[in-house]
Order: sequence, then structure tokens, then C-alpha cells
Amino acid sequence: MLHSLVSGIVACYSQMYIAHAIGRTVDIASPELISACKSAPTDCKEIQQHLCIMSHSFSITRVLNSGNLIWESQSHGEACIYYTVYQFYGQNYLGYLKIRNGLFSHYVHYRINGEEWREIAFEEYVLTFSRMRTERIFDVGFPEDHIVRTTEYTPFGTPAFIYNPYETYKIVKVQDGIVNIWESNSACVNCEYVVVHKARGEPRMVHMFVKDGDTYDILYFDRIGTKWIGIQKADFYAKLGELDGEITRL
Repeated sequence: MLHSLVSGIVACYSQMYIAHAIGRTVDIASPELISACKSAPTDCKEIQQHLCIMSHSFSITRVLNSGNLIWESQSHGEACIYYTVYQFYGQNYLGYLKIRNGLFSHYVHYRINGEEWREIAFEEYVLTFSRMRTERIFDVGFPEDHIVRTTEYTPFGTPAFIYNPYETYKIVKVQDGIVNIWESNSACVNCEYVVVHKARGEPRMVHMFVKDGDTYDILYFDRIGTKWIGIQKADFYAKLGELDGEITRL
């Protein structure tokens, strides 16, 4: 289904956008090829899809990324006719090449991590694609309404906000701008909700409910300057009491 959808998109773009590859080798990191790629819309703002179709005037037998070999033809007549890259939160994440040999064609799939393109089986590609559509990053300073529900409560002096992801999504990373607070280390670990305690409109303390398979844990964090430090439950509520006192005195 993924490939048939993309093939339909490619058919629409093929007459309008043709990347003219040079010779028989292309480097997909080259500015010329990047500028020739066109973006196709997706239904997720966190995911961008980029297509690049090779000119029929050339037979592309080698594909590189920053000089590193990604794919090479293994027989006469075998050539790459297009490639697709999916970006997740602005970073290259998944990709595949369509390879044609005469009347037959097949796909080569990749998991992308920085400059590394690692070839993977189709089953792993589908699983990773599914995770890309459901896994999300939560920013305590800029919660996004399409990812989480928000409940506000003020049990003491400090305003607190509970953020629950919608059923469609799993939170796998919690951050404050570019500062990482917590990140999942496994496909079965996710954050079920985040509670942000604010002072003067800024996140000051956070606790979160983390699910790991059938087990659960509550993690507590305090902001020290621009850093977030994990602390024990007793220390968390002691500091929260101090913060409540500060807010009450204002």
C-alpha cells in the first residue's frame, strides 16, 4: 500500500519534475540533486516526504550519499529510477530506491541515521514507518493541541497542566526546547502523561508517568537554570512546596 501510494504520487510528478542525474552515478547529498527533489504532502506535520525522479536520459547504476555507496547495480540493465526520503522532525529517517531491470522492478529500503543509510528488510521498513506515524516528541514549553489533551489544575499556588497524548500517539521523548528531559530507550517504553508545574508562565518542575510493557514508573524532574535534573519523589514535593510558597507570596 505504501509503494502504490507513492507510485501514484510519482506518476503525478514525473512529467513536471525530473532530476537530471550526471553520468551513471548520483550523490543524493549533492545540492543540485537536493534542489531537484520535490516535496509531497503528508497528513502528519511532523513527517515530510521528498521524491526525486531520475532522467530517462541516463542509466543510474550507482547511488551515493556524501560519497558513501548506498546502492550499486548488480547486472546489465539494472538502474535506479527514483528514490524517496521521509524526514521525521526535520531529520532524514526512512528511504527507499525503486530499481528497474527491464520489465521488472523492486524496492530497496533503508533506515537513515545521520549520514548512514542502513539497508533493511521490508518488514522492518513497515514497522518503522508505523512507529514514525505514531511516535511523537513532547515539548513542555510548547504543547501541541493535535498531539495532547490539556487539563489545568491548581491544587496549591503553582499552576499545573496535565498533558495526555491522544490515542493515536505515543510520547517517546520529552524536551524543553532543545534540552532533553527524558527519552524512551525501547519500542515498548512510552510516556503516558506529563504534568508540568509552572511559575511565572515558565515550566519549573515536571513529573511524568512512564509505561514499560506491563510495568509503570513515575519520574520527577526539577529545572536548574537551563538543565533538567531527575530527582526523588520526596525531594520533588519538598521543592514543589517551596515553589508554591514563592507563588503564594507574590
